[in-house]
Amino acid sequence: MAKVFLASQSYANGALVLFNLKAQLKVCGWVVLRSSDGTTFNASGDQITTGASGANGMDNNNAWFVIQQPAVVNGVRRQLMFMRGQSGPEYWTISQSYSVGYVGGSATVPATATDSIYVYGTEVVNGSPMFAAGNQRTHIMCDDASPYQWWLNTHSQATTTVTCFIAMDYMVAGSQNALDDDPYVYVLATGGNLIYNSVTNGSSALMQQNAAQGATGCFGWFKRGLAGATWVNVAQLLITAGGNQVYQGQGQNGYVTRDDIFPIMYGRGGGNGAFTQPFIKGTSSILFMMGTNRASQDTLTVSTTRDHLVIGPGMAVAWNGTIPTL
Repeated sequence: MAKVFLASQSYANGALVLFNLKAQLKVCGWVVLRSSDGTTFNASGDQITTGASGANGMDNNNAWFVIQQPAVVNGVRRQLMFMRGQSGPEYWTISQSYSVGYVGGSATVPATATDSIYVYGTEVVNGSPMFAAGNQRTHIMCDDASPYQWWLNTHSQATTTVTCFIAMDYMVAGSQNALDDDPYVYVLATGGNLIYNSVTNGSSALMQQNAAQGATGCFGWFKRGLAGATWVNVAQLLITAGGNQVYQGQGQNGYVTRDDIFPIMYGRGGGNGAFTQPFIKGTSSILFMMGTNRASQDTLTVSTTRDHLVIGPGMAVAWNGTIPTL
């Protein structure tokens, strides 16, 4: 398995960002099954060949595409559907079909699936703002082998503040319950607010975030394939003391002068509104908590030079060793 990076690219708007995410997923084996540029429809392939507006473009009202995992993972082959809203290239919805798959659709109407659920945004016409306006410096990572996870990170040029982070995060093998048929968490953070900032609190070691389906947050299936299956908001569970992360700020590792990182676990506590059952979803294989205080877009050296990228206060992802362009 190899991590394939498209690093330090500059795109004029969110439509170009997602066009290049689509292209990178295709490089790693994902298949576009059906699509529309907002005017013309392809029922069996990729109609969108450019990130611009106009014919075959992503940057058109109602442009959409369905893309499928390269192979079966945990018994099914998941599909994602992306659709551009009518309020501009920053507005999108993302939906997922766990196993049934998307069918139908037209030039202006997206495909449907009986098990489709919103991952981000809940209103097809306008969607929700996913990206900041203007040029976006973008980094993309996709795995080219099972479980085919990926992430996308953007920040406005000339700043280091993350404007959008999206990830399809597979739980580390063995960290999830053996009965979990869908050990993925979808992470969506916009406006510079990484998810853990909403779930830590000095009064409790484990906190959870509440967010509606399709909102910014971390989402995944609980008990998929069992009675009571629920698509639910899960939190990144961090250890805190006095309002601070326990590990962050300790400095570099004194043994080898390297940066330390720590796993992040997803889960929920009980007694949280209508959702009363506590559970641990598993450990992230994409996101890591940092031991050192570094600015967003800095790099860390954990095992090899610049092998992790800081994407926000206290959070890092695996990186390709280059110096990121701001």
